[in-house]
Amino acid sequence: MFFLLIIILGKYYKVNPDDLRQLLTRGSVLRVSAIFVFLYVTVTFFIWLSKDVFRFIAAVVFGPLLSTLLVFLAETINAAILFSLSRYLGKDFVDNLLKDSSRGLKKTISRASLGTLFTLRVVPLVPFRMLDLAGGLTRIRLSQYLMIVVLASPARIFWLQYILAGVGEAAFKHPQLVVTYLIDNKLAFVWSLAYLILAIILAFKIKQRV
Repeated sequence: MFFLLIIILGKYYKVNPDDLRQLLTRGSVLRVSAIFVFLYVTVTFFIWLSKDVFRFIAAVVFGPLLSTLLVFLAETINAAILFSLSRYLGKDFVDNLLKDSSRGLKKTISRASLGTLFTLRVVPLVPFRMLDLAGGLTRIRLSQYLMIVVLASPARIFWLQYILAGVGEAAFKHPQLVVTYLIDNKLAFVWSLAYLILAIILAFKIKQRV
């Protein structure tokens, strides 16, 4: 019944970016930061919605540094929840949540070492949600996985928040502006190119294992 409710809410409940932005601009920084983390965890996990809206609004409202911290805190909480649910409910639970095309990669992650999980967490190739779910099927402890999350996530999150904050709100209606921003901003371009190269190398290695 609980997961049926999640599916129904996820299908019909939509987040309005304007309403979210207005909510996060009212009150003290501490208050709106707490509201953001709470909403990020509850809405993106329990209602199972895309995190893109939250990350974008956070970058615009809070800037790259604070938004990175807030997204990092929310993702760490999500990681603990998803990892624990996966470990408790098992493989069938994970298979029901992941698409068929993702199950081969899930098998690779479930056999991964600490070093491989760290690499996957750094490179923006595999979604955090998939890593958290598949990580629960490994033999590593929750404390070890959270250590990977804490050490590996910030660089990846900051990279995205930096770009989103630089592009601004216009990126919602004109995604091509992200390309323009990367061309004009050499530092962001270099970071993105480095991430892309790592992602291609990692994707090739993962494909060989699947």
